[in-house]
Amino acid sequence: MSIITTPTLTNNLSLLNHPSKSSLQPIQISNVASNLYLGPGSINVPGMTNVYFAPSNLIDGIKALIAAIKIGDKEGVVENTLRVIEAPFCFSNAFMQCIYNALHAGVYLNVFSHPSLPFALSTTGPLFITIAIAGFLFCVIEGAIETFGLVRTIDFFKNSYPTEIEDLKQLKFSSCIKKISQLPPDVVAEINSFIESNDLSLSENVERMKKISEELQTNIYSTQLTKLEQTYFQVSPEEINEINDYVKNKLSHLSPEEQNARKSQIIKNSLDAKKSELTRKIHPWLTNEIEGSLPDVIRGLQSPLPSEQIKAKEKAESIFADIKIQSQKKMLVHSIGMVAVLVTIAGLIAGCVFCPVLVPFILLGIGGAIAIARGLVFWGYMNARGWNFSTKDCIEGLIPESIRDLFKEKTANNNDYELKSRNPYILKYTLPGSRIISHKREYKNTLSKLDFTLAKV
Repeated sequence: MSIITTPTLTNNLSLLNHPSKSSLQPIQISNVASNLYLGPGSINVPGMTNVYFAPSNLIDGIKALIAAIKIGDKEGVVENTLRVIEAPFCFSNAFMQCIYNALHAGVYLNVFSHPSLPFALSTTGPLFITIAIAGFLFCVIEGAIETFGLVRTIDFFKNSYPTEIEDLKQLKFSSCIKKISQLPPDVVAEINSFIESNDLSLSENVERMKKISEELQTNIYSTQLTKLEQTYFQVSPEEINEINDYVKNKLSHLSPEEQNARKSQIIKNSLDAKKSELTRKIHPWLTNEIEGSLPDVIRGLQSPLPSEQIKAKEKAESIFADIKIQSQKKMLVHSIGMVAVLVTIAGLIAGCVFCPVLVPFILLGIGGAIAIARGLVFWGYMNARGWNFSTKDCIEGLIPESIRDLFKEKTANNNDYELKSRNPYILKYTLPGSRIISHKREYKNTLSKLDFTLAKV
């Protein structure tokens, strides 16, 4: 009797590494990397330094929002809209704190003296309450951004990382039965054949178990990488049909050449939006690395040559190891940010009720320290492979991106020297004849100066 059942069983393992393909193939990615803004690194908590950081973060957020709207990046639109809404509350909180502390210093130094000042500067005074309300509002927005980021990273990891591989490597079939039953029928048939075999020696059983495990691992890697490619690096046939219908119904007044140009631009924007979604979860360097290696790895996993399969499998293991670590780091970053927000909100609430005067200041200080820790983890770890920490990236992270880009422009113009970006992007465009041309990203209007040609499938 078969232990695992599917509608149809075969005994041919040769199909294992060759997933079936639909007759209508999706269009491959055009290898465009968008200039994605990933946030300031350290989350915003109440502090006078936001007089300096808030305007810069607002500029970066507006630029990122415009870019997200242009390419239809829904995640980017939501996230950067929240950042833009948050910025005025952040700046007003910092500005009022400066006034509040300056008045306190004036009273202490006997520069200011007025009967109403003691009440105005108390924790129940209107100025402090206004500061607390502004701080509470932008902390709530920060908390929403952090929660949004944590949830999407967890969801991505669950859907993309093949957790069953670790069990298969240890030959723990019992923990994989449910997932195995969902695999292709020929795989299930092979496993059933193994389970039902009673005429094999112990060494033959072990050898056959290893063989099945290797085949399953290859199939899982191929399936997961194909899914990753289709989700983030391809436009599906259904999306192509939608684009064709849009061009046909909405742009019928244009010439055929103009329609093709608009269609190509819409496809490029869709690919940029998909890649941006992945980049927010695992960071630009890994997204670009995966994009460059995916076709060869999938081809190798589906190859009938054992040597090609082995090399592709090693690369697939490396890709998923990087995805796992990058996802864990991103989850850690968002978790630290959420703790910082919660502690800060607790401090703001404590300051508005009748708590001992030191309690709100202690809580706000702890919240600020945790927010800085969040920035250090983000800047130091996310741009490096594995759990390596980069002090250089931490130092660069202290400078807002808009100021850093301005410095790069001035340095390039005055000294003919281009300061290397903390997150370098290479823009690649596939032209006819399978020829790849790469362009280093320029700060302004680079995309508008380039011609894009999509290879037909």
